Amino acid sequence: MKIVASQDWLDRHPWLAASLVLHALALLALYFSMPVKLMQDGTPRIHTAQQAEQVSASLERARREQMRRQVQALERVQREMAGSSEPGADALPDDPAALRARAQQASQRILALDQQRRAQELARLLKVSPEEALRRVQADPRSGGPRPEASLTELTQDAQARLQAQALRHAAQQQGHAARSEPGAPQARTGGPASGQSGAQGQGGAGAGGGEGSSTAGLEGGRGGTLLDRRAYGPLVGSAQLDPARLRLQDGRRIGPGGPLATRVLIDRWYLVGPFDGPGPSALHTVQAPEMAVDLDAVYEGKNGRLLQWQAFSAPPYPLVPQPRHANAVYYAATELHSDRERELWLEIGADDDSKLWLNDELVWSSSPTADKPWYRRPYYVLNDRLAQRNLVEARVPVRLRAGPNRVLLKLYNGVDLTFFSLVLSP
Repeated sequence: MKIVASQDWLDRHPWLAASLVLHALALLALYFSMPVKLMQDGTPRIHTAQQAEQVSASLERARREQMRRQVQALERVQREMAGSSEPGADALPDDPAALRARAQQASQRILALDQQRRAQELARLLKVSPEEALRRVQADPRSGGPRPEASLTELTQDAQARLQAQALRHAAQQQGHAARSEPGAPQARTGGPASGQSGAQGQGGAGAGGGEGSSTAGLEGGRGGTLLDRRAYGPLVGSAQLDPARLRLQDGRRIGPGGPLATRVLIDRWYLVGPFDGPGPSALHTVQAPEMAVDLDAVYEGKNGRLLQWQAFSAPPYPLVPQPRHANAVYYAATELHSDRERELWLEIGADDDSKLWLNDELVWSSSPTADKPWYRRPYYVLNDRLAQRNLVEARVPVRLRAGPNRVLLKLYNGVDLTFFSLVLSP
């Protein structure tokens, strides 16, 4: 009955109905042509279909670049396990299916090389033929490769573990120790961008566990209401006070001739993007698009639907506070260091709250959620001696720079209240 009545109304008022439709279409066109809407803090948010399409395209580029890097890593492991020092010559395809097929091929070659090396050692230990040793190794379920449906991240982790185990066996043989006789695959894992694994902590890194003198802190917010994150802090971390007479502070990103003569160098240019949603400390290990690939032209969807793009910071203050500052949020900072030659130095890292750091796509630092830091006890901006010395440091990480540009990516998680990050170079 209602349908009939509606049809009758349309028959009697065709021009009015057409006018209403045209007005609705005009309003929609106006809506989607409006400038980007802003959040209360001035941050733009995704508002049009075109902006959503830009976000989707940026994410797709990041995923493809991540796949390319993972294939490169797999083929590098394959060459190292085969004892080849020749660089890879074949250009990588752009098609995701072709990249996955190439990754599977590299993974199978790595598995075959690993099984052959294990069979050689087993034949030596058990005094059996190489064929018999290889048969035993291949029959052992622990020495099998990744599942056929394994992701590229899992393939890369498995390959790195096999390479690490091969290096350990070689070192044991060199030292005259008995090598492992069981053919099972190693359990070690190494981390890299988007791998979801934590790397080794540097000297001065955070201690774990609570105990006498430990404290707790609550984090609020997150999706679904209040998020309780009660941390049990371990020992206090952080570097000692420095001798002012020996300090030479400079800004820059170049090491070698043409760079500043200094004992502590503050990086003078960063690109920052954020905030992304970070509902708890585990967000430090949740992969976001900037981790897959640093694309300075990318557009991202951030916290609460914000429209995010990389922003350049030249001659930033010390320490660097990302803007806009938000609770339960994740930020990324990227830069390049230039070295005239291969060299070793310290990266001195500090963050409120948690941080990760990659150098040339390798994870070199991941902070501990149990770290108790001086700036947790007093606001960082009243630690005048540390500020003057650029010494908001929780860990010193030894790294090796290669000649030329070296990519740096820092990830910062903030729970509540104050946040910052600090990265200083020292010889």
